[in-house]
Amino acid sequence: MRRSFAFFVDERYNRQIKVFAERQTRGGIRIPGECGSEVNTNTRIDEMKKKTAFLFILTGAALLFAGCSAIQTANSSTFNGQRITATGTGVAHISGSCSGLYLLWIPLITGSVENPNSIVFGEDSCNVNAVTSMVTAKSRSLGAAKTLDLVSTRESSTIPVFFCFRWRTVMVSGNAAN
Repeated sequence: MRRSFAFFVDERYNRQIKVFAERQTRGGIRIPGECGSEVNTNTRIDEMKKKTAFLFILTGAALLFAGCSAIQTANSSTFNGQRITATGTGVAHISGSCSGLYLLWIPLITGSVENPNSIVFGEDSCNVNAVTSMVTAKSRSLGAAKTLDLVSTRESSTIPVFFCFRWRTVMVSGNAAN
């Protein structure tokens, strides 16, 4: 028996309508969404778990890298016989830095100036006074009578995605001399 072309087109159209209806309903309940999309509650929960886990990992990474303080020295043996001070004897060149994460002006995680290479929570140690104190204390511990040619730099920048968070860095360097 021969069927006409219109019959094939009609049959194909009816199959598409059935597939569309099956995708839009599940157990007699209409599921909102775009045409032809299947929405599964378990899939949504899994996506939410993945996003939450990613947020925790991101927070952990921020805690790992946020808040740092360091102090470095270059002893007189590395000066190649040159003088670093106009008067007296140069003992060392000292460079100290401190950085931290701030919520607007409130310190969250910063580097410790009393104990370099460690972090503190809620202490505003990313300022020129605190880092200068760290550098001059190191100069005194090296046996220097004075610290000359102190230079400081302070930078503050907004974190691009979260505009209320700021990253602040302070660097101070000077020459320890007798």
